[in-house]
Amino acid sequence: MSRDRIHERLGRRNIRTLFVAITSVLIIFGVWFAWEFWTAFPDERTTIITSTNPIEVSSWDTKRQALTIFTISPDVFIDGVFGVGSLPASSLFRLETMDKTKKGLLALSLQDALGTPLFIGDLSPLLRLRFAFILRTVRPDGVTRIDLSSLGAYRSVPLPDGTSVSSFDTNRFDTGVGALLEVDSIRREGLRIRVVNTTDVVGLGNRAARIVSHAGMVVIMVESETPAMKECTITAKQSLWGSKSVSFIKTFFNCSVASGSEDEQAELTVRLGRDYADRFLPP
Repeated sequence: MSRDRIHERLGRRNIRTLFVAITSVLIIFGVWFAWEFWTAFPDERTTIITSTNPIEVSSWDTKRQALTIFTISPDVFIDGVFGVGSLPASSLFRLETMDKTKKGLLALSLQDALGTPLFIGDLSPLLRLRFAFILRTVRPDGVTRIDLSSLGAYRSVPLPDGTSVSSFDTNRFDTGVGALLEVDSIRREGLRIRVVNTTDVVGLGNRAARIVSHAGMVVIMVESETPAMKECTITAKQSLWGSKSVSFIKTFFNCSVASGSEDEQAELTVRLGRDYADRFLPP
């Protein structure tokens, strides 16, 4: 066999090998992309800010395949975290863009106002793509649009000069939204929760109670006690450590879990520490 024929056969073999290698890489990438795309939402409910002009917060319930979109007036006053006080929602966003120490100001403030965990930080390209896909493919009867003004979630606050402003009212919002933000698996567990504020930040326990209540847990008492703790702790029977409720509280409040049962009525006791309180104080 001539040398040219040998080189030709080797060339064809190398091309086939290269083709197989490229095809394998593309298949692996495709499988990885599909997995990352469909698991972009690790939680049963994922809530993010999808627009800042106007302000829209979208909450996707994976199990029910339902999307809830809240529209919030940019002029409504909302209690801001980081000790900034009550400001219009649009001002919270502007302040965040101007001051690097207040990163996440709008999302954290809306999280506290709505009483449900929001995605904090920059959205990954896959998360953006997944949400865009949902917006385009979700059934019309799977979308609920709620204007918080129409919901009656604002109250008028008079100013010294005789004018008035609209302010977000958590009690009105909670009444209007009902169980819409529940996580189905948590609601089914129906665990009874005792929330304890160990810090000197007034109202911290009630803030946390709204979060766990909206998720579907049953808050039976909110208390305060000393001394102050640094970190959040959950006290529960070991048989409950694997529950969705414990996982939710542990993740959101950054809690450690301890074994025990301190109250006959409450199945979980959540003690809030300074780490959680710091979210609401100046950096």
